[in-house]
Amino acid sequence: MKSPFRYIYLVLSGLFIVLSAAAQVPQFINFQGIATDANGQTLANTNIQIRLTVSDSALAGQVVYQELRAVQTNPQGSFSFQIGKDPAFTTAGVFKNINWLSGQMYLKVDYDPTNTMSFNLGLDLIKIVSMPYTLAADQVVYIDTTGVQNGETLIYNASTNKFEPGTVATGVLSAGSGISISSNTISNTGDLSTTNEIQQLNKGNDTIYLSQNGSFAVIPPQGTVSILPPEIELLIPYGISGDSAVLRGHVNPHGLGASVVFEWGTDTTFSNAAPALQSPVYGTADTTVTLTLNGLQNVTTYYYRMKAINAAGDTTSGSSTFMSGTNLPVVHTMQAFNYSGNSATVQVWVSQNGGLPITARGVCWSTSPLPVATGNHTTEAGDTGTFNSILTGLDTCTLYYARAYATNALGTAYGAQISFNSGYTIGFLFAGGHVFYNDGTGHGLVASPIPAPGTSSFGCQGQLIGTSTAMYSGENNTALIVANCSTNTCARIASNFSYGGFDDWYLPSKDEISLVYGVLQAPNLVNYPETNYASSSESDSNNFWYQNFSYGPLLPYFKDWTYYSILPIRSFSTACVPVYLPEVSTVQVYQVSSFAAKCTGKVLNNGGAYVTAKGLCWSTTPNPTLSNSFSSNGTSNDAFTHHITGLQPGTTYYVRAYATNSSGTAYGNSLSFTTFTAANRILTLATSDITGARCTTGGFIADDMGDSITARGICYKTTHDPNLSNLLIFSGSDTGSFVIQMRDLHPHTTYYVKAFGISAGDTIYGNEISFKTTGQMIIGDHYQGGIVYYVDQTGEHGLVAAETDQALSLVWGCFGQFFGATGQGIFAGQANTTAIVNGCPTPGIPARVCDTLVLNGYSDWYMPSKEELYYMYANLHLTGLSTFTNGWYGSSSEFNGNAFSGYEITNGNAYGVLSKLTTPVHVRAINKF
Repeated sequence: MKSPFRYIYLVLSGLFIVLSAAAQVPQFINFQGIATDANGQTLANTNIQIRLTVSDSALAGQVVYQELRAVQTNPQGSFSFQIGKDPAFTTAGVFKNINWLSGQMYLKVDYDPTNTMSFNLGLDLIKIVSMPYTLAADQVVYIDTTGVQNGETLIYNASTNKFEPGTVATGVLSAGSGISISSNTISNTGDLSTTNEIQQLNKGNDTIYLSQNGSFAVIPPQGTVSILPPEIELLIPYGISGDSAVLRGHVNPHGLGASVVFEWGTDTTFSNAAPALQSPVYGTADTTVTLTLNGLQNVTTYYYRMKAINAAGDTTSGSSTFMSGTNLPVVHTMQAFNYSGNSATVQVWVSQNGGLPITARGVCWSTSPLPVATGNHTTEAGDTGTFNSILTGLDTCTLYYARAYATNALGTAYGAQISFNSGYTIGFLFAGGHVFYNDGTGHGLVASPIPAPGTSSFGCQGQLIGTSTAMYSGENNTALIVANCSTNTCARIASNFSYGGFDDWYLPSKDEISLVYGVLQAPNLVNYPETNYASSSESDSNNFWYQNFSYGPLLPYFKDWTYYSILPIRSFSTACVPVYLPEVSTVQVYQVSSFAAKCTGKVLNNGGAYVTAKGLCWSTTPNPTLSNSFSSNGTSNDAFTHHITGLQPGTTYYVRAYATNSSGTAYGNSLSFTTFTAANRILTLATSDITGARCTTGGFIADDMGDSITARGICYKTTHDPNLSNLLIFSGSDTGSFVIQMRDLHPHTTYYVKAFGISAGDTIYGNEISFKTTGQMIIGDHYQGGIVYYVDQTGEHGLVAAETDQALSLVWGCFGQFFGATGQGIFAGQANTTAIVNGCPTPGIPARVCDTLVLNGYSDWYMPSKEELYYMYANLHLTGLSTFTNGWYGSSSEFNGNAFSGYEITNGNAYGVLSKLTTPVHVRAINKF
């Protein structure tokens, strides 16, 4: 669990009040703090736990005092108390006994983010530079030399706590009964009694203790002071084993000093008693006292209680019991994190082993409450302590319950139950982008599949807008930058981005862009252009954080020094959908022989869960399943190929790809092939990779038919029985397999295909196959005289670009005239072009070159808009599907009467506003379908 605290601001004070000249100096230090969350918002009326440690060195020093505090903030997030006064729990030392005169002291503050007494978050280390006089004065005896003469004696005056001038009482020493004096030696020759020997006196606050028998006397107080007997609280023992236990309790001596005794036994006569380790105790706050018992009988019930006595009286607690011996372990389920859709990490703490070695420990989980270790569980080595355990094989978007467990010889103990939602698989396409973060509630973040058009600097050099670096902070960062920075910024480009039907994209924070690189780019789940991407997080007023997508560093750099790419992200808050069957395609069958064939399959979508099996199944009957012959080709989501062997000659087979996830097994399309016989020398291969404009097919020539093959290929038409008089595609002149990609097809059209081979002037045809094109176009299809480079969500509409430039270095034209050709988006270029051609009579301008172009039988070409030009860079240049010339390419999008938009496609897609008069541009025409 991430701590909700970002800062606790601390204030120390040395203000003390002395009630009277003879009173004890108050022993405390004022402490004040303000608690805020990770976004800098104060935490009002919130319970928090902190630990304060005083040590004699900044690093690895000796702890001289330590206390725990549970406090509640006020409506302004503030809290205060006095260190050393009334702590919730003292774990080391006595504040009153700190030797402030020994040197520098340091105060360390730790925070418990889980409110489970686990102080694992260090907040601050404060050097106590100057010790308040009143604290030190309590440990100093003063020398008053006023009026002293040379040779005089200084004598301690208890009433003033000073050494002052005085005289030493003189007299003659005489030996009593049994005592002899010889020179400076006093000997006891007859009095052997031990009851009248000198004993040591100890002073504690206003009480004097006699060392030998623990008797005490109270110093009469000055003024009216309320004297109360001790206040005690009996606590639950800990560290219980077969022969030992630690008794403990709280004692408030009420300022008089109190002796503390624990009593215990196997019945209520309490036959044993011993003083507490911390006895006597002093002060006015609760002090923890303990006593370790040894030599207990195993598996025995013991009764115990506590007594405390001060000058005002004594107090006895009620009795309680504990059982010695071994017990079940004590285990805690701390938190779950690192959700990936199919895995999660749970933190566990085994605090006690129950007096016996831990034989098993880990985490168990289920989709039902209260899971047990006999079901799904992890097993981790070790005994007590904290560890992380990774849960794998989870179903996507599923609510799970998890508990930590630990086992010893007596049995298995469980920690508290937690629940979480496994979320979507990392990399899964959802909500307009690729999932890269789940938060365990079914919500998370996705990254756009493509960068936003254009590049920019961060903006507002020297201005600190105060942006955060944490997860889920990029949206607020972006809004702050857009609102407070008037220059063109990466944040503004991201906020204006629209993709996948969503327009609420924003610039990621430092942690968010780093995670995109770590879980999507680095493992090659998504291949973004390898450049520098801006975050929305500032490191100071002049620098911000950016992520390198080539080799991974996350670095700060100047805001206005250079331009960066923008990869927008957005959050999703839609409840998880159930896992569904995978999508799988049977791609193609090739290299068919009499006894074997090769077939390729591909998992198109894992259905939101891990693919646990994939491969091919085949049979001599249609639609084979796993009940027929099948192969196993791994568990990843990529394409795979299997060499099917052991087939019968001259036999028709059917083959389908399959993939299995937690929802079940899905099958791809069915393909058929026929193994060769002596008479079946040419085979037309089955079709694959069918779109609205292309299809992959081919053939196989088993032998050269008695002479050299002079040509081979396929013939096709839209009716049965194609031959060499119809459409032809040639592919070499050899035996064996050949693959041909049919292009420039029409959507929603049925075609008939035959492979052919020509030898010695004789043509032999293979079997006839047919296929029907879809309405779906894909990038790279050859269609309408060019190459498809943009497809909308329907798959049936998009843009086609000419495969080469129509002109180089043409001036846009009509400088100073504005035609309203301001459209920038997809499909806006045609209206722009019409407006320019109708308004600008200049011959040979780029818009007119495109408008009058007739290419490959098509005449509906036009000049692309700004965004239509950008996708040439993203989908043609970056993929190598087309070649572009160095220099600026012009769009039909006007900026004003003097300028228009252009891109330098071969130079990282640099965007510019160019002059209609002076900037020559290259021209690439497009049309739409």
